[in-house]
Amino acid sequence: MGISFVFEADILYFYGKNVSLQELMDEDELLQECISQNKKVIDYLTQPETLEALVSYVVTDPSPDRELKVRFKYANLASELLTSDVPAIVEKVASSSNLLQMLYQFLEKEKPLNPLLASFVSKVFGMLVQRRSEQNWYSYQFTCFQVLDFLKSRGDFVELAVKHIGTSAIMDLLIKLICGVDDDNQELKRGIHQWLNESHLVEQLVEKLAPDCDSEEHSSVDQLLCELIIKGQDTPNGGSDSQTNGSQSRLLGTLESKDVINKLMDTLLHEERSESSVSHVINILLTLLSYRGSHKQSNIHHNSIDTIDGDLDSRNTVLKTVVSRLPDLQKILKQPTKLGKLTTAYGMEVERLGSTRLKVELFFKFSLNNFLHTQVTHCIACILGKPLVNGDGAEVMAVAEGIDGLNNNPKQIENGETNPLEGESDKEMDRSEATHEAFYHPLLLQLFSECKIIQKILECYVMEEESATEKRLHNLIGYMGHIREMANDIVQYSKEGPCGLLIQNEIKKLPDDVITQWEEFTLIGLAEG
Repeated sequence: MGISFVFEADILYFYGKNVSLQELMDEDELLQECISQNKKVIDYLTQPETLEALVSYVVTDPSPDRELKVRFKYANLASELLTSDVPAIVEKVASSSNLLQMLYQFLEKEKPLNPLLASFVSKVFGMLVQRRSEQNWYSYQFTCFQVLDFLKSRGDFVELAVKHIGTSAIMDLLIKLICGVDDDNQELKRGIHQWLNESHLVEQLVEKLAPDCDSEEHSSVDQLLCELIIKGQDTPNGGSDSQTNGSQSRLLGTLESKDVINKLMDTLLHEERSESSVSHVINILLTLLSYRGSHKQSNIHHNSIDTIDGDLDSRNTVLKTVVSRLPDLQKILKQPTKLGKLTTAYGMEVERLGSTRLKVELFFKFSLNNFLHTQVTHCIACILGKPLVNGDGAEVMAVAEGIDGLNNNPKQIENGETNPLEGESDKEMDRSEATHEAFYHPLLLQLFSECKIIQKILECYVMEEESATEKRLHNLIGYMGHIREMANDIVQYSKEGPCGLLIQNEIKKLPDDVITQWEEFTLIGLAEG
């Protein structure tokens, strides 16, 4: 039955007519009239039987016999109508335990969930807990509390959400609960995060990083926990486990706890670890360390001393726990996951790099992997610029007054002692002296001895000259700009860096012919660049 859908009050007569909801949904103007809050349309859509039919569309798999392009037409339109920012519809859905139960039963299905229907369900639940642009504060409080009370009363919401975490829409729903609640209502946020924390959300998510779980689950957990870390740091006073602190303190405090970090490390070091599991666990740990550190520095002048101390304590807990497992962590580099060979676009078979290995040697093997080159160059710059430390891990020199080499400035030498390297620039320094606890820097020593960074840089320039004469695609070297950057870093840090004298001594230990080539290269090759 066709309807001339001109939404005028005197024409909207379908209440008394035998017109189905599906026939109304076939009309193009329905959604727009709903958004415009046409009273007759809203009155019809908010009838209990109409709302139940709309929710049924959202949670019910359509018949596979329907043509694919229209199979989810009504489910999609139903979700748009339910989330059209109409107060009457929101309040009716939020106050109906029957409708909420219909939505909730979708989560009780066995996995995998239909991803499209899951996105519709997530959208409806998200609309109920997020404040709308024109919604007044009291209406939002009432709606949100009703939905949250319902979810809490089910008892197994967190378990079901974690069960389906591999479905991206369910991950989005958890993110909305954790991060999407109105920032002006800190008490409500605290209540949500306390509930999620007491339901062991973080611990259950970490379990989903296990090697035997799906890569989709690994990815979703990674994204959700990183979002928690970032939003937790952006929240005033977020991060520590004080009831007076930010709303996300409890969840973030649990994630940063020694038990959870150890669980992440156990997953990382699992005998049957997978590439997906390892890479996502590493990303979570790096986000914890890097974002916490950058947040601390950028807010040091704005936060109280207690807050700064809390940031340091949390970061130190993560650092100490990770450092205690470093010997085991090293095995990942020595015994990486076998990924097999990869045939490149120019016909060469190469070993797959994977996301868990990043070695200086591989920089030169994958000549067209610009992302790898950038990361390795950054790593080498960090090694060259890292201040010397003593046996306890404390920096020997302070850099508050700028990098000006090792000297006798009492602020730069630990305990005000004389510079241990003064007068050594013209002498051969024995390796045992270099590793003395007063100026311990094993990574820098390894860079010049085992990695032979100077020799590799010089070899690359010889290779570049040869490949330039042949002019073949498979001979092109894509990292020469990074090589030049490395060479410049070595020259710069040897003159002005915190480890300048140590770098100079390492260069002096090279064979005479290599030293000669290096001096010529730095005088001519770098100058020409």
